[in-house]
Amino acid sequence: NDYFIKDENGEVYVGKVWPGDSAFPDFLRKSVRDWWSELHRGLISDGVSGIWNDMNEIADMSTDTKTVPETTYQIDDFGNKYLQKETHNLYGHYEAMATYNGLKNIQGTRPFVLTRAASAGTQRYSALWTGDNTSLWEHMEASMPMLMNLGLSGYTYVGSDVGGFIGDGNGELLTRWSQLGVFYPLFRNHSCINTLNQEPWSFGEEFENIISKYIKMRYSLISHLYNLFRDSSLTGAPIIRPLFYHYQDDNNTFN
Repeated sequence: NDYFIKDENGEVYVGKVWPGDSAFPDFLRKSVRDWWSELHRGLISDGVSGIWNDMNEIADMSTDTKTVPETTYQIDDFGNKYLQKETHNLYGHYEAMATYNGLKNIQGTRPFVLTRAASAGTQRYSALWTGDNTSLWEHMEASMPMLMNLGLSGYTYVGSDVGGFIGDGNGELLTRWSQLGVFYPLFRNHSCINTLNQEPWSFGEEFENIISKYIKMRYSLISHLYNLFRDSSLTGAPIIRPLFYHYQDDNNTFN
């Protein structure tokens, strides 16, 4: 159906992602988004209830920049051509929109979609995480201003990979990060293949018991979190907030 991004010669552009040679849907067009939405029907019938859109910057391992060339182009519903350098930030946005609408139409319930790439407005369709972080104390610390700034920018359903994605962590780091992560809007432990196991029980009973305590705390706060999510959906208010959001006349909160 001529649904894929083209190269400068008008041919379907083929790059490389984890499965190998890959073509990339042109989500700029509604017909492509509708086609993509329907592709989820089989997954949902098999029991899948949420979708994670990854590598959608668009990642392309065959190039030096690790994204598709700027000379590739997309075509909108009116037949206008746009180079990738013009539409780059919209790719993840329109994919999230198509995924969200597919789940909503097929399931008839509020969808859960998670995306790595996004743009202003994507918060209407998807949650977001901060990408492939590393199992470092500095990355745990960095997650706090990142998530609060995202919230202040309108993107409220956000989180960071608890324990770190790249590299080997340890029990102390995982425990401290879990204690922080229970207060993320999106709370998930996630790590890369070929790294140390990072489940709560991976570093011994002492750490497991502490992490278990805080996971239970998270569940005890579910009603409160739900109310914050509802307020966010109505007003755009962040779920995780810096102190100056509430105390704007107190200079001590600004840093």
